[in-house]
Amino acid sequence: MFNRLYLAASTLTTSAGEDVKQGLTDKVASFIDFVIGQVPGWIAGFIAFILTIGLAKMAKAAVEARISDKVDEEHQEILILAGRVTYFGVMVVGITVALKIAGIDLTTILAAVAFGVGFALQDLIMNFLAGVMILVSRQFAIGDFIRVNGTLGKVVEIQTRATILKAIDGTKVIVPNAVIFRNQVTSLTTNPTRRITVPLYVSYDTDITYATKIALDVLRQHPKILKKPTPSIITVGYGDSCIEMAARFWVGSRNGWFKVRSEITQQMLEAFNAAGIVIPYNVIHLETSQDTKQEWSEAAKIQQRRIEDMQASEAIAASAPAMMAPAPQLTLQPVPVSPELALQPAEAQVLVEAPIAGAPQAAQEQTPAAPIAQSPTEPEMKLSETDLRDSSDSDGQA
Repeated sequence: MFNRLYLAASTLTTSAGEDVKQGLTDKVASFIDFVIGQVPGWIAGFIAFILTIGLAKMAKAAVEARISDKVDEEHQEILILAGRVTYFGVMVVGITVALKIAGIDLTTILAAVAFGVGFALQDLIMNFLAGVMILVSRQFAIGDFIRVNGTLGKVVEIQTRATILKAIDGTKVIVPNAVIFRNQVTSLTTNPTRRITVPLYVSYDTDITYATKIALDVLRQHPKILKKPTPSIITVGYGDSCIEMAARFWVGSRNGWFKVRSEITQQMLEAFNAAGIVIPYNVIHLETSQDTKQEWSEAAKIQQRRIEDMQASEAIAASAPAMMAPAPQLTLQPVPVSPELALQPAEAQVLVEAPIAGAPQAAQEQTPAAPIAQSPTEPEMKLSETDLRDSSDSDGQA
């Protein structure tokens, strides 16, 4: 019975193992067949992708070379736009063909691209489209001086993602195209000419006609100031201590108008000084009443006394160590007393507790009597010879 069950179990186990092994073998074989069947397509797709990159670069160079002779330096953005459109157009077509050759379903790829554009590539696509709009609208060109978000600089390059500016101090500023597209942009060199204004100030006793003539002579002599429109000198208004005037003139937008304005400002000052025209400046003069002057004088005196007291205190503190010499120390030497003159402890106690003649009663009551362990003082040890003689006689009789 047991042998039959064992043989049945062994048969079932062997059959299940063979089935599993056969299933795994079939799956591996099918995967290898799939890979072998797809490898030629992947290789062909990869080769097509590489060829697409080279073809896109060649197409971009060919388009730029063809239209470069027809575009001047002030409109280089047309050349840049044409090259970029050609490059990206060829890349899109080539990538689509490569994916088809590799046998990849484009529906899945398009869904993934749409998802990425919606999240990760949103800023990139926005900057790219803004760059295209900047090139198409021609708001400014390469070489223009523009001001955006408080930054003034020369446009060096308009890239796919950002616009490169060279600031006046030479620093490189990278501004995203989306920022430029959304904000106000001031172009200082888009127009061929621009007007410069230099403020002038003269005193009230100045002959305005004469000052205007001197200023116009300075403007006419500068080589970079345009004759048309004609330079002019106007009176702006009246200030607290001067007459406000202004010199207005036109220069070429690309002729270094910063330097021209600086030169005109300096030449105006030299011409006014040579002609004796005074350029006023503010002077503050304080006038005070007599009471205020007296208060200030008293306050100054009090402050002076404080300073003198502080100086005297510092002088006393500096000389104090020399003036405070150490006091001499007194040394009490005991007086030798013969044994015969020494008082007994009981007699010394009586002498100490005896009241001092002439001392106040309150002082005597407040001073408690205490036994003295040291030798009696000299006045207490001096006894008369009669007392000593009587004392010795009494001892002898005893």
